[in-house]
Amino acid sequence: MILRPYQKEDAATICSWIRTEDELFRWSADRFNKFPLQASDINQNYAEQLAGGRFFPLTAVDEEGHIAGHFIIRYPREKDDSTVRFGFVIVDPTIRGKGYGKEMLLQGVRYVREHNLAPRIDLGVFANNDSARHCYEAVGFKEYRRRMSELPIGTWECIDMELVDPIEIRIIDAANQQDINIPNQPFPLFGRMLPSYQDGKWSCTEEAFPEVTEMCFPDEHYDYDAMAENSIFLGAYDHGTCVIAHSS
Repeated sequence: MILRPYQKEDAATICSWIRTEDELFRWSADRFNKFPLQASDINQNYAEQLAGGRFFPLTAVDEEGHIAGHFIIRYPREKDDSTVRFGFVIVDPTIRGKGYGKEMLLQGVRYVREHNLAPRIDLGVFANNDSARHCYEAVGFKEYRRRMSELPIGTWECIDMELVDPIEIRIIDAANQQDINIPNQPFPLFGRMLPSYQDGKWSCTEEAFPEVTEMCFPDEHYDYDAMAENSIFLGAYDHGTCVIAHSS
């Protein structure tokens, strides 16, 4: 099985796999709200999202070039490259239960990592779709939230799952000493926490600011040679890139 970019001609095959209204909503939630689904519906939906450059539809094909599955990768939030979301995951019904879905998604995870799209992947699956949930768990996704989803055919529970790249912690030595001075990145300020201590117990409340502002700490200018004898530098590395540095 290999992944290739989605082609408009794939839409008719995908539509043929969606045999009932329940299957439509399990596959697409409330994105289409139309059954039976037509190839033009998929292609129109995708064309609008492709224009933004943050949407990647992919098709899985077998060794003979036959379409075996399909899914999309997208950035769910503008100006946030920390997470991509898998969606519209589907496999040819005639080959389900044979590991094709797992293989397709594992290749999707590799695609995200090889193209350095994001360190985190998430997806949603309805609680009434056990086979899909077990497939996602086999790939490594873990549940982090449950929510109710209002659909035209009823209210279904949705399970949100995530797969987060492991961060490697290692000592920063002379060979990569430049990592101790990685620039600080700006971050949004949404509010503040207000701690209080009463009757021997700590508690806190949250206060949201009227407007979201941005803050950035000043960059450090450490001298590795001057500090190396009495300090240890540790770095958190994401795919070989230092994202956090600390000295002690």
